[in-house]
Amino acid sequence: MKKFVNVFNLKYIYFIVFSSLIAWAFFAYFTMNTQIRNQEIYAKIINLSGKQRMLSQKTTLISKRYYESKDENLKIHLKELIDLMTKDHSYISSNLTSKEIYNIYFSKEINLDEKVRNFLKIITLFYETINPDLLKQIEENSFELLPLLDKAVSTFQKESDEKTAELLKREQFILF
Repeated sequence: MKKFVNVFNLKYIYFIVFSSLIAWAFFAYFTMNTQIRNQEIYAKIINLSGKQRMLSQKTTLISKRYYESKDENLKIHLKELIDLMTKDHSYISSNLTSKEIYNIYFSKEINLDEKVRNFLKIITLFYETINPDLLKQIEENSFELLPLLDKAVSTFQKESDEKTAELLKREQFILF
């Protein structure tokens, strides 16, 4: 009888250990999966916000070149750039990741969202009318926009680095 109780206790202990390991594996999987998905969002936003810097400069350059040459291929390319910048800005502004980023995009002091939208309006008007005064506004706004876009990219990057450090700590905890 004592042998039966010992075997039963041993099976029970194995069952508890095995169940605990399975529960821990599920916890680790879902915790890491959530963090990895968050990092994917950060990666996309960092990419798009970095691309916004380039697009602000490229649209200005293409606008100027189009004004000087009246080359229809440049006009078509300018429209593509406007559409791309609009789409990317919409994604970024609807996926802000923190209060600090929100303040960069929507605070009264910086209001990057309004500045990007205004820049896009001016470029769109230029695309439709080819006005030299608008070209000058594009150049001025582009010059003002670049450091603000750079600030947004840097802030997204800093937050992503913090999340990566947190992810590494969780991974170490899970492995421990």
